[in-house]
Amino acid sequence: MHSREKGCDVYFHDRKDLIPKVPFRALIPKGSSRITVAGRIVSAERMALAGIRAQCTCMAMGQAMGAAAALAVKRGVASREIDAADIVALTIEHGAATV
Repeated sequence: MHSREKGCDVYFHDRKDLIPKVPFRALIPKGSSRITVAGRIVSAERMALAGIRAQCTCMAMGQAMGAAAALAVKRGVASREIDAADIVALTIEHGAATV
């Protein structure tokens, strides 16, 4: 988390339940059916964005949105219609790290 007074505070999460999670619906702009976003462009409140703007999280969002797009094209549906479990399964199949 960045602050004007201290610069950058660093926190290390020592439990898996503290690792930030980004819901799939947060990566689809409101009113969109074919556009997805990933990385620092995602809309989040300040505290949440502090936890998800790291390179590894942005990379995971990009991989997930790529998988969602591929599945949507393959199935002939909008990205928002793809089940999150299918996205996770495809990213794991392609070597994504699991928590």
